[in-house]
Order: sequence, then C-alpha cells, then structure tokens
Amino acid sequence: MKTYAVGAALVLAVLLAARVLINDLGCGKYGGMIYVPSGYFIFGSNDPDPSRGRIKVYHKGFYIDRHEVTNGEYLVFIAGTSYKFPYVEEEWADTFNWQGGKYPEGKKDHPVVLISWHDASSYAAWAGKSLPTEKQWEKAARGPYGRLYAWGDDLAFNTCNHGSEGDPFYSDEDGYRYTSPAGTYPASGSYYGVQDMTGNAWEWCRGWYAPDYIAVKDGNENKRGVFKVQKGGSYFTGLRQMRCVDRTGTFPEMRRKTSGFRCVVNRRNYTRDAAFFLKSLLNRGR
Repeated sequence: MKTYAVGAALVLAVLLAARVLINDLGCGKYGGMIYVPSGYFIFGSNDPDPSRGRIKVYHKGFYIDRHEVTNGEYLVFIAGTSYKFPYVEEEWADTFNWQGGKYPEGKKDHPVVLISWHDASSYAAWAGKSLPTEKQWEKAARGPYGRLYAWGDDLAFNTCNHGSEGDPFYSDEDGYRYTSPAGTYPASGSYYGVQDMTGNAWEWCRGWYAPDYIAVKDGNENKRGVFKVQKGGSYFTGLRQMRCVDRTGTFPEMRRKTSGFRCVVNRRNYTRDAAFFLKSLLNRGR
C-alpha cells in the first residue's frame, strides 16, 4: 500500500512538473527568474544584538531574478526609456561610470552598480516587476531551513565574490577585484538555485531600514524612514559580514560602486507550490 502511494505521488509530481514547464515556457516576464514556493522559512538570527531575533515566517510564493540585473540588461532599459545612465562625478567612480551611454568595456554581464534605490525601482516598474521585500530576499537566499550563507552554514572562501576582512577591503583571492560576471560562482547558489545572493553587489530591497526588523510586519516599505535596506554584501565586504541575515541601511538617493539589485514578481504559482509540497513529503519519507 505504501509503495502504491509513493508511486502515485511520483506520477502526480511528474505531471505537475510537466504542467509547470508548459506554463512557464515562452512567458517573457518569468524568463531568467526562479520560483520561490509558498511555505515557512527561518527569518533572522539569534545574535546577541537585542534588535535581532529568529522567527518562523510563512510567505506566499513569488518569482525572483536568478541573478542581479546586469549592465547589458540595464542598457535595454535605458534605450527604451532614455533614463539617465549610471554616473557619479567622483574620482572613485571612474572604473564604474558609463561613458557616452555605454557601460564599462567588457562588463556586459557584470551586475550594474552606481545604482540608487530610485534607479532600481524605476527599472523594476519598467520591467513589470518590483524590488523584493527583506523577507522575500532572505527566503530566496536562505531557503526554508535558515542557512547562514546562500550555499550552507560554513564559511567557504572563493565560493563567491567577496572582499577582505580589513583595509583595503578589496580581495583578489576569489579571482576578481571588483564585480564578476553573473553566475560566475555556481556553487554559491541558494537552496532554490538563485545565484550571487552572497557577494558581488549589495542589493536594494523595497522597504525602509528598521533596527528592530524582526518585529516589523510586511508593509514596512510604506512607512517612511531614512535609509533603505540593502542585503547580500559585495566584492568590498568581508565574508564573515555577508551572512544572509546581515543587512545595511543606505540613503535611497545614494549611488555606490557596490550597489546593485534584482527584482521579483509577486505572483503565486499553485502548481509549483504543489510540486514542492510533494517533493518535501517524498524527502521526508526517505
């Protein structure tokens, strides 16, 4: 009887997976995106800092970009809207500035930086998407079991594009001094297969920064603050400061050489939810 039930579940899972594939093929909005299924996940950490905590949170499913928005993708946005290109008139920005409406040579597949929160939001609206909430970002990065890093709980140097632990903070030991092409470190993929959520470029989130973020319910993005949340760290951040729970607050107008972003689509896929649920049941029985 048990064998029959497991066989039936497998057949149903295959049928559901086929339907998911058919539903998603040819759908431009979800091209290059990964579905994060509905369900509970671990949010936050048990740090000594009293502003933090560790709670179990339920979140509806959503789609998230597989990787950070690249220079090449941002160029399409600029060409279609005549939006201003990334440029900061400071010496430190020379390596990253776009000149004559063109991104730095050889950087097409690198994450776009020198991006303010307003720039990122404008791109997301143009693409029919939005910036992720902090909970969405953390679930996509940590999976359902509360990983410390996107790939797991252990420090793994050279698994992502990170900086050093002290001045000058740059590090070449991972192969890149600054940004790296999207997807360069496949071993850094999250539980769901989302790439580059640890390192490369800090990623803007939708909401305002709140020190007691565990206590803040979804919707804090509508409550005015001073800073916007950024997650994930960058090529300029030491690996020990790039856990999935780590965060920083940045003025939304600021364009930094380490600031990029990715987008989400807030649409639940019930077929995928069912497939993930069946998968979890089958794994539990092993």
